[in-house]
Amino acid sequence: MALIWKLCTGEELIGVAKIREDKFITIEKPLQIIMGMGRDGRPALSLFPFLMYADLSSGLKISTDKIVFETEPSLELKNNYTQATTGLVIPDAPPPLQLVT
Repeated sequence: MALIWKLCTGEELIGVAKIREDKFITIEKPLQIIMGMGRDGRPALSLFPFLMYADLSSGLKISTDKIVFETEPSLELKNNYTQATTGLVIPDAPPPLQLVT
């Protein structure tokens, strides 16, 4: 399950908690959440590889004392993370069926 972590340095990461130890957590497939402007001029979120220059194939080990908070992402962000890390596109829910008489 994808989670969001806010680090004491200000970065916000989304990933999967692979291993939880007493003083460390290993995050699998970490992506950094960046706030920017969309094409329409409104605020938008983007996901970028965290530490693009590092080999994170076995995860990113972070000291738990560097984590400010941990929370679950919105469904939309979770779906975007899944698409970014697996290539799978999760469609929006279809509209509810209506009885037509």
